[in-house]
Formats: sequence, structure tokens, C-alpha cells
Amino acid sequence: MARRCSQCNLLCGVEQAEPEGADELEVHDGGPGTGEAQVTGDIRLVLTSACCGDEIAEAQAEVDETVVVEHKVGCPFAAREVADDEDSPEEATYSIEVSGEATDWSEGTSKSARYNKTFYGADISGTVTCDECDGHGSIEVRVGEQASYFDELN
Repeated sequence: MARRCSQCNLLCGVEQAEPEGADELEVHDGGPGTGEAQVTGDIRLVLTSACCGDEIAEAQAEVDETVVVEHKVGCPFAAREVADDEDSPEEATYSIEVSGEATDWSEGTSKSARYNKTFYGADISGTVTCDECDGHGSIEVRVGEQASYFDELN
């Protein structure tokens, strides 16, 4: 896919920059008695020109993933049944350590890449840890956007 570079005004190929925002993902309690955490946030995907490295297009990808946390025995936030009349316990607090890696892929059945859809995105992986018991759960999610839906920055 060729786009026009804003700096040198040439048609050039695109390269994908590292995704931004993976370190800003938020983690919340998944609900009383679930033993789960909810990871949410936005990842900024950027395409740069192959000739000069300038940003030429961007897209936002949303992360909304449920993570099952393996709480240790005795943790008050482990998965359990909560009676309707019981006061709901306070929310669990979690910390998250994630990283994002740029990736791309194609979808379609044509032998020619010209007729297949190209996607640019990020593979997000990391660990969610319960602040109470140090129990943990893993997150692995792929987010992306079709190349033609990126917003031009020029």
C-alpha cells in the first residue's frame, strides 16, 4: 500500500510504528464474587512513511478484555457465590504489567495480496496481579484495524 509522504511528497510504502498506549491500560474489578478483572483502554496504531519515517496515518483500537485471576486461598476477592441480601464486598484492586508489539496480517482467499484485506494492529500481552493476595492472570489479545480505515494525518 503506497501513500504520499508529507515531507518529500513521494509515493512511498508504509511501515508500522510501535503501538502507543499499552502501558496506559486500566484494570478494574470484574464484579463481586467473580474473581475476574476487566482490562480496558485505547491503543493508538500509527503508520509511518518508509522513506522519511513521518507519521502518515493513525487508528484507535479499543481493548476490553476480561481476565480470570487465580486468587490464592483465603483471598476475599476469589470467585465465590454472593448472596443477594449480602452487602457486596469492596472492589478488588489490581495492578497490570503489559506490553504491546506491532503486528500485521491479511485476510482473504485470493492468491494475490492485492485482493486480500490488510490489517495493522498490536498483540497485547501481560499479567494482571491482585494487590491483596498476589494472585495473577494472563492477558493476551490482538487488536487491529483494516488498513483502508486508518485516518490520514496529512
